Amino acid sequence: MGSTAVADVVIVGGGIVGCMTAYELSQADLQITLLERGGLGQEASSASGGQLVPLHLAADGETSPLFEFHRGSTYLFDELVPALEDASGVCMGYERSGVLRVAEGENEHDRLKQTFTAWQRNVGMPVSWLDVDEVHRLEPGLGPNVLGGIFSPDERTLSSARFVEALGRILRARGVDVREGTPATGIRHHEQQVHAVETPQGEIQTPELVLAAGAWTGLCSQWFGLTVPITPLRGQMVAVRPHTPILGTTTVSYNGAITPRPDGTVTAGSTTEDVGFDDRTTVDGIRGILEILPRLVPALADATLVRTWSGLRPWTADGLPVVGRLPGWTGVTFASGHGKHGISGAPATGLAVRQLIVDGRVEAAHDVLSPARFVE
Repeated sequence: MGSTAVADVVIVGGGIVGCMTAYELSQADLQITLLERGGLGQEASSASGGQLVPLHLAADGETSPLFEFHRGSTYLFDELVPALEDASGVCMGYERSGVLRVAEGENEHDRLKQTFTAWQRNVGMPVSWLDVDEVHRLEPGLGPNVLGGIFSPDERTLSSARFVEALGRILRARGVDVREGTPATGIRHHEQQVHAVETPQGEIQTPELVLAAGAWTGLCSQWFGLTVPITPLRGQMVAVRPHTPILGTTTVSYNGAITPRPDGTVTAGSTTEDVGFDDRTTVDGIRGILEILPRLVPALADATLVRTWSGLRPWTADGLPVVGRLPGWTGVTFASGHGKHGISGAPATGLAVRQLIVDGRVEAAHDVLSPARFVE
């Protein structure tokens, strides 16, 4: 018979969204338990490229509630990162070096130029168009097929693994009950009110449950007699080490992204594959990424392959994250389904959950993200 513990809030999922939610709630003098079936950040969070790129969510040139959510969340990192680094002693490799989106060939050139025109009008972020000479002056290592690009100086990168490491240290120092290797297996409830979360080690009595279980959130939603359509999409990535530094800016094409790292490596990816919970790296997936590298940066053809990896991203049926209270239930909050953008969306998500649980409110702009859209 397992033991019984008590918490004000139990968070299921120790990725970056779950950890950020615990960080926000821990500032409200609440007793928090964070359950993670493996290790903190070991799934999609550690596999992430660490790119904070809200403009990806306005690729058609138009803004949306999702873009606005991530744009606002990205700007939160400017104050958040220094605070976390000071409190944890972990350097996150946070860089505001901007992102360069490039066009290969005339067709892509025309398409990207149209996007630039729309962004100037709509997105409220600084962007500049670089012609063929300007783009090669910024990044001399780019191949001759690159004919122009958009530079967005306000987009950033960081090490997602170090971000989670810093959060884990701070949460433990604040007294959060962080339980790694502890899956949540179900709930105990009465008349749509959560009373406890069940684990193999015993139950944890709580009036508040936050589901931040990433690609596994859809499975957890079955505890409530429904299925919120959050499913895994595999993303594969590679890291290579060039003989000399040849890229200074995260460079994105219509086929993939390449990011220089502080340790001298260059990461590239990623695939988007609907293969269920299969998290293997495959020859076909990695080959596709490797073909992009020398086409964009010819000198990378001679780079040393350092490692390959993959992660399972939580994807929703409509492409929007699921953040909010579950209708018909008391004490159930969703915080998942961010797809490729869990890193950039984590600060705003943690803040939204804190507002819901502590203050009983949420910004009106977040209504579109509510799980209510999936509940009849």
